[in-house]
Amino acid sequence: MGALPGRVHERITVPHSAAVINMEYIASAPGSRPRTTTGPHMSCPDNIDLRIEKMVQGGFGFARHGGQACLVRYAIAGELVRARVDCRHKQFIEATALDILEPSPERVQPPCPLFYTCGGCHLQHMSYACQLASKAQALEDCLQRIGKFSPPVTAAPIASPQQLHYRIKAGLKVRLQPEPCIGLYEEKTHELIDIGRCLLLDERLNAALALLRGLYREKPLVKAQVQFIDMLLCRESGTILLRAWSSPRKTRLFTLSLRSGRLLPFAGDASDSVRGLRFMRTPDAFCQVNAALNETMIDVMLDALAPDSSSRILELYCGSGNFSLFLARQGASVFGIEMNPAAVEQARANARVNAIEGCRFEAADVAALRLAKLPFKCTDVLLNPPRSGCAPAAIRQVLALRPRSIVYVSCNPATLARDARLLCDGGYRPGLVQPLDMFPQTCHSETVMKLVRNP
Repeated sequence: MGALPGRVHERITVPHSAAVINMEYIASAPGSRPRTTTGPHMSCPDNIDLRIEKMVQGGFGFARHGGQACLVRYAIAGELVRARVDCRHKQFIEATALDILEPSPERVQPPCPLFYTCGGCHLQHMSYACQLASKAQALEDCLQRIGKFSPPVTAAPIASPQQLHYRIKAGLKVRLQPEPCIGLYEEKTHELIDIGRCLLLDERLNAALALLRGLYREKPLVKAQVQFIDMLLCRESGTILLRAWSSPRKTRLFTLSLRSGRLLPFAGDASDSVRGLRFMRTPDAFCQVNAALNETMIDVMLDALAPDSSSRILELYCGSGNFSLFLARQGASVFGIEMNPAAVEQARANARVNAIEGCRFEAADVAALRLAKLPFKCTDVLLNPPRSGCAPAAIRQVLALRPRSIVYVSCNPATLARDARLLCDGGYRPGLVQPLDMFPQTCHSETVMKLVRNP
């Protein structure tokens, strides 16, 4: 496992067979401080020994203490840990592993020195193989516990080709006084952690981050006490798109040149290529942060729906056409619905740029629509909702359409399990369940699930 940083004047080398791994360095590492969590059921902190049974959503290890469920940060399934109680709720305990009494062979030295203070990552203390297994276990736990699927049959997770420096998009917080500070909030606090270089960001975004610090010192982009920066990398050109804002009404869009260091107003002409199609990019629009895994996810979605000229696919929560255009390229007719009007305009522009005529996009609230009244009779439905999942009204209306198959793309195992149960209770059965590791080092992942109508 190698050397773990101890107090400032010492280093502790711990082999896998050691009895105890002291993790006091969480609090003593430069720039860090002990975490505390307060709440209505907070008691004086105390330590408890726990055997971690499994991994659950959120990157937590699950254990029991006196019959009560415990969610433990920085633990790995199978380990025996001594944990600090952070918060006692009525139904569960939140805790943080301080001493690893019996370590997992999958425990590794976190590559980032800010891992235990920055809230951006959750799993850097695990080997990558362990991260994949833990996310698969968390998905299966949600499908069993929430969706009542027993036993859930999931495919092996698809790994990311890059475990570090994979993100082409980032949202960062900014504090201007007394010195410019750019980074992320410490988990469950508003304590801003200054990030000089993030191991998840494409190195071109890290280079942009260094330039931004200089620009803030010379002339703040927006005169506000607290503001936000969204950065997006166009991979082919290397262009960095920026959104600087302090509120939705105080937003400015820029292009940053890595060569000259100049910040220019965004001209609206940026684009990038995905699987041979051209997609327009803007600093304030959504796109998948892991470009390589996005292309793999598109392939999984296409295999699940197997589109051809007879396919008529209704896509709900379609965004700017990340899936729609590929379905239409294979001959399907696609009707995409998205609440965000700007995303719909971008989807239409993407279809025009790529000369794809088989798509129609409309801006509407999916939950408020009467899908049966649409001028489009579908054979299949593609769902790609936000983390909150599908609105119950949307689920009911999808069931009323009786498509032959429903493909659900989810970034939240809990809402996927909830919605899949409603769909199965309405006459469908699960087929493919394919997790993809879109976000290495974090507790998040994507899942593509196919449901087929019962005969």
